[in-house]
Amino acid sequence: MAEGDKHGAAGRSRALEDAAQDDPAQDDRVQEDPALRLREMPWEELEGLAGPVCTALGKVLAGEPADRALDKLLRAHKGLRSGQRTAVAEAVFGVALWRRRLAAGAGLPAWENADPRTLLHGLLRDLAGVPEGRARALSALPTDALSSVPTKASGATGAGRAELSWLADRYSLPDWLAETIEAELGAEAEAFAASICLPGPVCLRANLLRGTRDGLAESLARDGIETRPCAHAPHAVLVVSARPNLLGSAAHARGLFEAQDEGSQLLGALVGARPGDTVLDASHSHFARE
Repeated sequence: MAEGDKHGAAGRSRALEDAAQDDPAQDDRVQEDPALRLREMPWEELEGLAGPVCTALGKVLAGEPADRALDKLLRAHKGLRSGQRTAVAEAVFGVALWRRRLAAGAGLPAWENADPRTLLHGLLRDLAGVPEGRARALSALPTDALSSVPTKASGATGAGRAELSWLADRYSLPDWLAETIEAELGAEAEAFAASICLPGPVCLRANLLRGTRDGLAESLARDGIETRPCAHAPHAVLVVSARPNLLGSAAHARGLFEAQDEGSQLLGALVGARPGDTVLDASHSHFARE
């Protein structure tokens, strides 16, 4: 399992803003198929970027946190357009999150040592619904390489090259977690597995060294980013605007916030962390799947 560093600001924030916040009143289809949002991404923006993307993915598959690999990629290609940054972030995090499912769909015994191009091709074709020819071109996968058989269905619940009968393969979960879910939830295991594959809400922690939570909300509002106070963490705001440009905001330029889940913020408060302390949050992370 690859643990994402929740405090890797640039890469984490980039992914958070490019992965659109889901409305609580969203279409029920999203609950059934967590891959649905991938079909709305600007994948054509990956044209010509398969090289650096697959280099970053190779590092992720070797154990580097996805947000760190993405941050390095974006820093090395500062001239990318907004749509390109979105596609690159979704590609890196998408393969990182779905690596087990993508490898199983390609008929591979495991994702370790897989060709990043094969996994990227699977993400584009099997989950994002990109036509076979374009998926191959965008991933730079050779025509004689693996994954040449068309899928029977797209989406997390569909099949790739191999029939995905095992919950762990369908939702890229560790064996132990899939077994626990099935044992404890029975018929509800599928719905639960789908729900934990959905992006969480975008939460920000106000930097109290440079302002207040209210001041952060006001600054973001001036840039057209709507927020509301989180229910429990005293210094947290929840971003409610769809696809906000957080990295382009004045608040980000002034260092007024850090992207951090509300639960992680509460953890720091509960353990009484003081300035200079390091807190290890080993709980669930959206980027900590197999």
